[in-house]
Amino acid sequence: MTAAIQVRSDFDNFVTRYGMPMRLKYYVSSTSGAVYDDDVSLAASGAAVWCWGRKNALQTATGGADAKLLQQGAIILDDSILYLPGSLTGLNEYVKMGIGSPITAEYAMVANVGDIPFYIGSEIVYHKLYVRKLNTGSFISETA
Repeated sequence: MTAAIQVRSDFDNFVTRYGMPMRLKYYVSSTSGAVYDDDVSLAASGAAVWCWGRKNALQTATGGADAKLLQQGAIILDDSILYLPGSLTGLNEYVKMGIGSPITAEYAMVANVGDIPFYIGSEIVYHKLYVRKLNTGSFISETA
């Protein structure tokens, strides 16, 4: 077993023990016209994926990565960090993440910051995502 696979396994065991269940719903976007400011609608794509993950608050100590992103205006104080298994694919701003079972809150990835995968060699061990709570529980342009 390679070191990357062992670390990924250790991470998965950690989030299973100290994390919480999370549901990922993938969406595809479509526009109603050919102009950049046309309405975009989002439609669910496929079945939801369940996994274990961990939600953490931002670490805003001076000099840290979170503090720098906060100072740049890329994130806000109410944002959170999710740590998800490295085996997940297709993470983008059109993925809605529900936390808990039953779902207690819905989150979406913060645009322009997004997914920061942690690699060992060519293997992704885990994903670090900056996320923002969806106050209504859905995307603005989400369709049923």
